[in-house]
Amino acid sequence: MPANRFYNAFDTATLHERKVFDGEYRSAFQIDRDRIMRMRSPYTHPMMRPLFFFPGLAARMRHDPARFDWVPRLEAAYPIIKAELLQALELNQGFQPYVPAEKQGKERWLVKGDHGVVFANDRDAPSMWNVMYLYMGGPVAENRALCPRTVEILESIPRFNRRAPSVFSALHPGSHIATHHGPRNGVLRVHLPLLAPRGCYLNVGSELFEWQDGKVEIFDDSFAHQAWNKSDRTRIV
Repeated sequence: MPANRFYNAFDTATLHERKVFDGEYRSAFQIDRDRIMRMRSPYTHPMMRPLFFFPGLAARMRHDPARFDWVPRLEAAYPIIKAELLQALELNQGFQPYVPAEKQGKERWLVKGDHGVVFANDRDAPSMWNVMYLYMGGPVAENRALCPRTVEILESIPRFNRRAPSVFSALHPGSHIATHHGPRNGVLRVHLPLLAPRGCYLNVGSELFEWQDGKVEIFDDSFAHQAWNKSDRTRIV
């Protein structure tokens, strides 16, 4: 679909009133994300908030891993993937603060300060949410070199997208990732918990569940979701 028709397919009430020469919207990145989070959802479920909506897809918060034939292979590889993660941690390589997309190019990350765990740009405060990218817009060579067998396993998954983010995600004790949502309902997120102490939770829509080591969780992140680490150890998926 041509880009100008693609942008017109969305609810234009969520777009900034800026036009280019041909009368079409300039960019989907001018979507007012905060307004979408406040407005009643026009989609197939009231807790969905995708910026890009693909009609006709099931509106399901969590998906049964048993419906995906590659999940047993991924769960069986849990010891291999965990071993490569632990080696990267021992080398103190690969991880960096997770910096979400912000308006006007501002960078913030999750830090622990005087007012609790919040998003801020305090460079002296330790990051509470760190990630190691294996893929982000394409392969990240230096990190892939640390985890060659993990990469091999990921690339064996049918329709694996080498341009989509694939990461180790570390959430430190006492952290809470506030409610947010993914950009579109055409993607399912897959978590393989590698270090999941008791007291680490993910809330997707109206469903709350606790991660378990080696047990795959699949969810639609176009639903509003949030995460907690209420344990005294770091959680990594």
